[in-house]
Amino acid sequence: MGAGPAINAAVTASVTAGSADRPGHVIEDGEELELSYVLRRGAWGAGLAFEAATTVLRAAADELPDQPVVVVTQTANVRSLKLAVRLGFRHVSTFDEFGAEQTLSTASLHAFTT
Repeated sequence: MGAGPAINAAVTASVTAGSADRPGHVIEDGEELELSYVLRRGAWGAGLAFEAATTVLRAAADELPDQPVVVVTQTANVRSLKLAVRLGFRHVSTFDEFGAEQTLSTASLHAFTT
């Protein structure tokens, strides 16, 4: 489940295996799936991240419905935190990485099955 779809070339989203070497995990082996997305600044606020994230989460859920998925975002990124909540993720913890506080949230892929 590498790369996810690009929507209007303004956003890319993916669900990939997380790295046990990085902080922020919800299962013991630290290799849960991780949602990530990147938006061009001009696409902010248009709902494209929600659409792209929902699409890749549903695709992942079709394959691994019982797998937990995490999303990590800088705590200062209020829009990303709100997106995580809108997608159904719940706050787990915070930790420092890349010189900033990060927020770890999780959801069950089962919630995204169609």
